[in-house]
Amino acid sequence: MQETKIRAENMIARWVYLPEEWRQFRLWQARKKGWIAGLLYKLRSNGKKEMAVVTIGPSEVMINDERLSISVSGKERRRVDIRDAGEMNILCICNDSDLNRRVSIQVPVPKGKLREAVEVQRLLES
Repeated sequence: MQETKIRAENMIARWVYLPEEWRQFRLWQARKKGWIAGLLYKLRSNGKKEMAVVTIGPSEVMINDERLSISVSGKERRRVDIRDAGEMNILCICNDSDLNRRVSIQVPVPKGKLREAVEVQRLLES
């Protein structure tokens, strides 16, 4: 059986989001796909109280129960940025591979956690 949690000794950060923070992030993601996608998300999510927990480890990110790999192998490079997205900041973890394929994981930085996000960035880039 595959372990689904990042062990405490490997954990870099664990962020719990308020439902409004997570909804704002999901709306931002949908709007990046276009205004129609943003409108559809807004209509579908109206009134939903969706919480999220993001756990960041050295080689993976878990968003609730979804595991996303950020491990770097071969000639891949990892780039970690903190982007200003208006009312929130977004932590972007990108792996660039030889195949001109980019894997990008984006998670919002919770309010009051920008200093911690800068430390996460430093640890993931080293």
